[in-house]
Order: sequence, then C-alpha cells, then structure tokens
Amino acid sequence: MVTTAHLLHATLALEPSDGAKLLGYMLNSDSPQEVRDKVLPEIAKVDGQPQAAVGGDAPQAAPAPSAAGAPSEPPKELVLTETLKYAEDLTQLALAGKLEPLIGRQAQLERTVRILGRRSKNNPVFVGEAGVGKTSIAHGLAERIARGKVPPSLLGKRVLQLDLALLLAGTRYRGDFEERLRAVVKEVTDSNRQVILVIDEVHTLVGAGSSGGGDGGGMDAANLLKPALARGELQCMGATTLDEYRQYIEKDPALERRFQPVLVPEPTEEEAEEILAGLASKYEKHHQLRYTPEALKAAVKLASQYISDRFLPDKAIDVMDEAGSKVRQQMYENSTTAGIALEQELEDIKAKKKEAVAAELYTEAQELKAKEVATEKKLQSFRSGVPIGGELVEEMRALRAQVQEAVEAERFEEAAVLKTREAEIVARYPVATGDEADSLASLVDVLVTEEDVAAVVAGWTGIAVEQVGAS
Repeated sequence: MVTTAHLLHATLALEPSDGAKLLGYMLNSDSPQEVRDKVLPEIAKVDGQPQAAVGGDAPQAAPAPSAAGAPSEPPKELVLTETLKYAEDLTQLALAGKLEPLIGRQAQLERTVRILGRRSKNNPVFVGEAGVGKTSIAHGLAERIARGKVPPSLLGKRVLQLDLALLLAGTRYRGDFEERLRAVVKEVTDSNRQVILVIDEVHTLVGAGSSGGGDGGGMDAANLLKPALARGELQCMGATTLDEYRQYIEKDPALERRFQPVLVPEPTEEEAEEILAGLASKYEKHHQLRYTPEALKAAVKLASQYISDRFLPDKAIDVMDEAGSKVRQQMYENSTTAGIALEQELEDIKAKKKEAVAAELYTEAQELKAKEVATEKKLQSFRSGVPIGGELVEEMRALRAQVQEAVEAERFEEAAVLKTREAEIVARYPVATGDEADSLASLVDVLVTEEDVAAVVAGWTGIAVEQVGAS
C-alpha cells in the first residue's frame, strides 16, 4: 500500500524537483539537506520505519524507487564477521541474561542516551577513576536496548565491546593491525549506524599499532578511526581515567572533538550499599549461600575505611566476593574434619564389635552393627561431597535459586509454585536429634556475616581482626 510517507520519501529522493522546492518554501529553507533533516524524522514517527538520523547525524536520503510507486528494498542484514573476531556482543549477552545488572548511575546513563542521540559529537567517553563502574554504564545501555527501553534512534542497535589487545595479538607487522582495524571499521560503517563500538581504556587508541609510540609520527588506531568518526559513520563509547584523558585524548584536538566526556564520580557509601544489594543475588547463586544485610553494609564501610588505594564500588564488591569464598572454604574444611572424625568413630565401632563377638555378647554386637551401618552412611555422604541429608539440601538450594530468578523476572506464579515445593521438602525432612537438630536450616541457609567480612579486610590490610571488627 502506497502512503503519503512513501510519496514524501520519493519527493525528497528526486533532487532537484518541484516537490522538494515546495517543501523547502513551506519550511522556510533553501537547503535540500535541511529539508530532509526536518522531514525524514517526522516521516519515521508516522511510518514506523527505523530512522538512523532521528536525533543523530544528518539523515540519509531515501533511495529512489525502482518504479513509480514501488517501495524501497528492505535493509541488508548486518555482516559483522571480522568485527566479532575482536569484539563481544553486549546486546546478545544482555538478551541471554549474562551481564551484571546496572545499579544506580541513572543520571550518567540518561546523559549517555542523550549524547548518542546528538547530531554531532555523539560519542560519549566515560571519565572516572578505576573501579567506579564506567564500563557498567555501557552494559546498562546494552540491557536497555535489549529490552527496547530506548528512544527510536537507538532501537535495534547492537553494542559491541572491541578488544584492542585481541586486535593487536599476533600482528607481526604494522600493516597487519591496520588491515584488521580497517576491516572492522568497514563492517561497522556499512551497518548504517546500527552498531555502537565500546572501547575500554580508550586512551590506548593513541599509539596502538604505531611504531611511533603515539607521538603523532605514526598511523595509530586513533588516526584510522578519526575519518569515520568525523563523517558520523562510526559511533563509539569509550572509558578512561581523568589523568589518561588529559594526557592522551585532550592532547589530540582532532580526536578530542569527536568525543563528549561523561564524568563518572565514585559513588557514596549509601549508593555503594545499594549496588551491593542489587548484585548480591548473583554472588549468592555462585557461592551457594546468603549475605546478611549487615555483611553488605560492613563490606562497604570497612572497604571505604581501610582500603584507601582503590575506589567504591569495586573494592567493596571484591570484599563481598572473597567473604563468600571464605565461608564456602570453611564449610569444606569443617566437612573434611568431620569426615576424619567419622572415620575414626567407624574404626572404634568396628573394634568394639569384634570384641563383643569374641566375648559372645551378641546382643551388644548387633547394636554395634546397626551403629556401624549408620556411621558408614554418614561417612559416604561426606566422601561424596554432600552433607548429611545432602540430596534434600541440594534440592532445597536449587529451588531457592529458582525462586529468586523467578521473582527477579517477575514470574510470581512460578515463584509461588516453587515455594510450595520448598515447603513440601521441609515437611519430608526427618526431625533430627543431637548434633543434627538444625541440620536442614543450617545447611541450606549458609550465611556470610559481618565477622566474615571483617576477617577478609583484616587479611588484605594486615590489621588485626579485632581492630577491624571494633570499627
């Protein structure tokens, strides 16, 4: 069906034409390019077609129809064979749920979206200290694009993180590197601005692949990218520290003009606590335990107080991660110690059974035999790496992980069914006695506490645990 939008596309594609002149007169513009800039974004809104130029670079004129009234050909499929050899597709990772969630940083993310929608200087570069979460903003953008929660100009775009080290690896001559990078740039520019490159440590562009060491005397990666950036055919996001931005990017005015800096400050302790609370579920699933709220607060507070050479939230996340690993290691060591004790207990029971048989105390020998069988069962459970009641414990842990995933994905009906199954497992578990009285709860609910976090910080800094814990 031919609509008004198709006719306007055709009119603008035929240059010069009386129709284009009439549109220019109505819009008070003598420039055909300016007319296209004004008309094409409005057509895209009505027609529902993806328009790369909406809020971005100067629009491309629609191709002329092959025959009167014939619609234009559909856009070609993206070919990124060379690019994907040296880049990671963050959008695909986001769709697969493999990216860490972006907690906070909404102001920086919103500004990034605005910069990407600009007509010029639409390449954001995140500037901040190491560990403050610069690259995570790019991950957050990939998540938004994957969910479709971005302006029309960004819908359907793919965010690819370029690995310059991989691009340089195995190149014996400078020409090898240039050939690889040119192939990547060609594929990205041929995508009609449907790809956004992410370059971590973007300052390494200056001098990368150049025998001149980046002093301006060689053809480095930055010089290879500048023409495509200047023409608006290539969009990229970078990340670097403030010192390196000043040392490398600002000293190259031609490169600096292509980028728009986005300052990423270190988060406050309150913001860092929110970040850890948002990430905790990922680490709980990995370590198969739970962090208490007090442990997360302690990780931020103690990391901020005692680890002065690094920045939040990175150092607090590392403390949280290592505390989880420490608790799991302690559980393994305790299990091993208990296994050795069980082996000794089994040997003692067997010796007493032999003595009872030798003394013809068969009733006592029968009791010892029953005790021997029970102890062997416990020992076998430890040797298989599963605690007492292990099958139920592992099933319970798996169920809790599934409940958490269902809640995060807002599949509440599924979460309710899983909670019912969890209650059934608890009902099936036999009531234990003695040392096993709290077995199921204690085995499933392995907790990381403030004391565990303090011990990790003490190990890092060399300060006594008592002093760290007292703070």
